[in-house]
Amino acid sequence: MNIPPERILEYKFAGIAAKLNPTVFQDEDNYCILYGSSPSTGIYGCGKSIEEALLDWENNLQLALSNDLDIKKILSDRNPPEKVAEFLEDYRSRAKKDTTGYDQNKSF
Repeated sequence: MNIPPERILEYKFAGIAAKLNPTVFQDEDNYCILYGSSPSTGIYGCGKSIEEALLDWENNLQLALSNDLDIKKILSDRNPPEKVAEFLEDYRSRAKKDTTGYDQNKSF
């Protein structure tokens, strides 16, 4: 996704968003947040305010982290900083050992 530089906004994130440092931009009447090169391959959220967009983005991040294939797609779509890649791999590794809701029959 090619976002015109004049639409990109500065925003100080907290938590996991601060580690991933996604792009915040305005799209007509909406604010959008994107980590990755496109909404279909990255993590994307939109809303009428930056805070609303961040809530949508965080929800989509949680959905992506619950799916091993999505984690792999995120890692292959964008070369994340080393600390982010380590976080995602660590999350994946811990999730494989978590028997409370993770499908142990998935291939990794």
